[in-house]
Amino acid sequence: MEGIEKVDLSLASLHQRLIVLRDQQRIGPEARGPLVPTWDISANFVPITYPGYQPATIEASPGQREFWRVANLAADTIFNLQVLFNHIAQPVEMIAIDGVPIVPRKSTAQVRPTSILLPPGARAEFVVTTPKQGENAQLITEAWITGPEGDIDPKRTIANIVTSPQVHQEGKLLVRQQASKVMRAKSLPDTSLVVQRRLYFSQVAPNPQDPDNSVFYFITMVGEKPAPYTMGAPPNVVVHQGDVEEWTVENRSLEDHVFHIHQIHFKVVAVNGKPVNDPTMRDTLDVPYWIGDGPYPSVKLRMDFRDPNIVGTFLYHCHIVKHEDMGMMGSIEVLPPGVVPSVKLDGPSRGQLASLLVFTVEISSGSQGPSPTGTVQFAVDGTSAGRPVPFTNGHARFTTSFEESGIHVLTASYSGNSTYDEALTPPFKITIHP
Repeated sequence: MEGIEKVDLSLASLHQRLIVLRDQQRIGPEARGPLVPTWDISANFVPITYPGYQPATIEASPGQREFWRVANLAADTIFNLQVLFNHIAQPVEMIAIDGVPIVPRKSTAQVRPTSILLPPGARAEFVVTTPKQGENAQLITEAWITGPEGDIDPKRTIANIVTSPQVHQEGKLLVRQQASKVMRAKSLPDTSLVVQRRLYFSQVAPNPQDPDNSVFYFITMVGEKPAPYTMGAPPNVVVHQGDVEEWTVENRSLEDHVFHIHQIHFKVVAVNGKPVNDPTMRDTLDVPYWIGDGPYPSVKLRMDFRDPNIVGTFLYHCHIVKHEDMGMMGSIEVLPPGVVPSVKLDGPSRGQLASLLVFTVEISSGSQGPSPTGTVQFAVDGTSAGRPVPFTNGHARFTTSFEESGIHVLTASYSGNSTYDEALTPPFKITIHP
């Protein structure tokens, strides 16, 4: 919450504002419709209620750079923030997301956006230049569609921005003399990934006549059976400190879900299978709803388990409170570094289109310890293929075929266990002929 001026000295002299967004039970007249919000909202405890939406007021000096720190502490509402001058969305200077500074800040759309999506639990810090005196200006949340089974988050004005030369600015940050390094904002390596995991959000309504109160929510590792989180159950995921992993999180339900993990931050490397260049490190991310057919919406996240202080057990879950309370949560145990096993992927180097080909992973401990146990996730051309395969007598076998000729690359990632560290095989190339 504090100390950002140690990273960016240009912030030290700026007036700062802390804006806390929340939601609450709607207190207006009973109504339904596409413009009727599921929840009322508030900004710094100023209620903004349906149907009048009387906004809060931000008083400021005109034409000044200010440092705004906004936290979405709502239980369910997704905010899509914009700063409007004369009804035109203004670019802002992004400083940090989810408490992690963006270092270095380059002149790209990601660090000078005109809108900032904040699902529950997310935080954003940015610099705003206040409007000229008399200029029409607001902080708003644009409408956000959360899916046919989700909430209704319509467009609302959060605050009117009113400027006057007589406004006395207080709360400037303490000036620092020297910038500090940001250890947790360092880039994540591309070459040391050890495991690729796939998780998915899903939900079921046992009583369709009462869907609002009888829905059960799940976040599940592919290959496992969906089940609500149970306090005290064994961890759903076991990793070792020092690892960097890639998790693909899919949404297989008809409403948005918000992936959040404790203790660490992650980098978004792909959305719906397409690479993205997102300079931020996050711990909270919205995964849009599935439309009912076609591919599931997905995000690929590079997970950073290198911090030695994270050894222990903590949670990952959907940050929409109703969803996590009804089971959409899992636990992860981070163990100290384990024994590094030897992994080898073998198979044919050539094959024919559409013919079945068998690949085998062999894992050895390289010591007198117990035989490795666990599963192997195969990947073809960078995409996970099928479910994780369990070991049988130290081997895991994968059968597949190819529908396109040319060179294909296979890898296999070992899940690890309490003794052995996760491991990734070197890439294995196969040439497929027509």
